[in-house]
Amino acid sequence: MDMDIDSIIEAILAVKRNLTRNDLLSMIEEKKKEFLGFLSDEGAALILAQELGITVGSEGREYSETRVSSLVPGLKSVTVKGRVVSLKEPTKFRRGYGGEGVVQRVTIMDDDGSTIDVVLWDDNVEKLSKLGVSYGSVIRVKSGYTKEGLGGRVELHVGRRGDIEVIEKYVGESEFTSIHDLKPDRYFNIRGVLCMLYPTRSIRESGMVKFVRARIADETGWINLIVWGVKADELLSYSPGIGAYIKVYNGFAKKRVDGLIELHVGRISRIEVVGEYRPLPLKYVKISELKPGSRVDMLLRLLTYNVRKLRSGKRRMKILAWDGEDTIRLTVWEEALFAIENLLGELKLNDLLLIQLGRVKDRMGIMEIHIDSGSSLYVNPSLIMDPPPLYQFKSVKIGELREGSIYPSVKGIILTKPSIREVGSMDRKVKLSTIRIGDETGVIDVTLWREYADKILDAEIGELIELRWIVTRKNSSGQIEASTSIFSDVVKLGKLAST
Repeated sequence: MDMDIDSIIEAILAVKRNLTRNDLLSMIEEKKKEFLGFLSDEGAALILAQELGITVGSEGREYSETRVSSLVPGLKSVTVKGRVVSLKEPTKFRRGYGGEGVVQRVTIMDDDGSTIDVVLWDDNVEKLSKLGVSYGSVIRVKSGYTKEGLGGRVELHVGRRGDIEVIEKYVGESEFTSIHDLKPDRYFNIRGVLCMLYPTRSIRESGMVKFVRARIADETGWINLIVWGVKADELLSYSPGIGAYIKVYNGFAKKRVDGLIELHVGRISRIEVVGEYRPLPLKYVKISELKPGSRVDMLLRLLTYNVRKLRSGKRRMKILAWDGEDTIRLTVWEEALFAIENLLGELKLNDLLLIQLGRVKDRMGIMEIHIDSGSSLYVNPSLIMDPPPLYQFKSVKIGELREGSIYPSVKGIILTKPSIREVGSMDRKVKLSTIRIGDETGVIDVTLWREYADKILDAEIGELIELRWIVTRKNSSGQIEASTSIFSDVVKLGKLAST
């Protein structure tokens, strides 16, 4: 059967974009000369196509698939394969010469993530429906032709001479990939539990583009979602709370400069919030496991806290917390305080604190957690599995005090009259007072700073006081001494009644 040389040339040009039609015609003539004129134009073109690595079928119309990224307007007999990422409803129209037609648009994406709009006409619209093609199906479009569509984008049209076939029907749940298995520069379907939802932001990119950042997790790990434009509106329309179950279709995985992978949800993606809430599948770190420079998730019990305004005018919150075994200090910066703004006056002992992506810092050998714009703090969240036990607030005897700890309550009788002085530079002097207290187990020297020095100013020898949340250390003589911290309080209990 005679071959269609124009179709063969179009197939070669679709793959070898560095060649022109005139180049190919010259190469075909050279090939005919090489075979001493025993080849027709079509025969020479077929041999040339094979030498260029392009397979042409026996009828000249079925070729090896062309990559979507290689398509340009004006090609004929194009064959491509891809996964359906958008499926519009069919639209009927009246033809200019009378009669009715139908058209349907389908967006497919090939293996390298490139997409193209496929325009189906008339019988092929009905065939698509009969084949059971749905979102996620893999199809092959054969003998299509390309045109320039709206916005200069290339479209692939499937008319009377074209055809479609289903390679793989969408198989639903088995299409989801675990977060741990995500690889950069590919599209994935994932599902997980919403852990964090950051404030909406915008960037200038051909105008202002809105996006929302969210963190979701499954049993294998967690990932940040970057949800763009109308997809961000769709997500926010659900008003999702922490613990909401989310499904993302055709999110594009990108590697950040720090090596972490994030998933972008854009024009060809789809995002759903399922009507169910689940426990957060996070892996919580214990205080004893902390490493400087890392970001961690933690579950802690609140012991006490302090909020102060800095010289910059911004506020800073200090929290003392407990994980069931050890205590740790948290620093919550202004940009993260907004999330618990309405709770600042209501926080109490043993409130449950959920920290996500807190930054671990080493301060003179003591670990601290900083909660900044990249972190979040939740108070008494629901859907938490295995929270730390409640902290039992109790007074500690002086003889039980050890170096490098913070203690909730120490009671003792004042043994020396307070001595007060000021330390520091001329423009930043700080008041301090030193006293010695004792109980039946021992004595200890205590330094009280700033406002706590004023509280003890009129205290008398023999008076009983309670010091809350004091810290201990060894002095130059190797003796244990104590001092107030930003969490401390001083309560005068009066003199003991004589019997």
